[in-house]
Amino acid sequence: MDMHLFYFDIDTMKDILERNGFELVETTNYVHHISFDYLLDRGSQRLPAILRVPISFFRKMLPTNFIVPVSFGDIKLFVARKT
Repeated sequence: MDMHLFYFDIDTMKDILERNGFELVETTNYVHHISFDYLLDRGSQRLPAILRVPISFFRKMLPTNFIVPVSFGDIKLFVARKT
């Protein structure tokens, strides 16, 4: 993707932080919280038209206003403190 210019693994981030006076406290995957309706909408756009029919069925049968956590592992949260 054009917007991804650099990728940092945990070891690289830890090294950068330590060289700049920080201690890595915690690392975790960032989790997006989206509505089920949004998930159905975005997911169905990538499907062939024949598979979109079941999506419209789910939309009518299931509550779509609840929140779904989604994490692809591509965004990390690094928590650090100044040493």
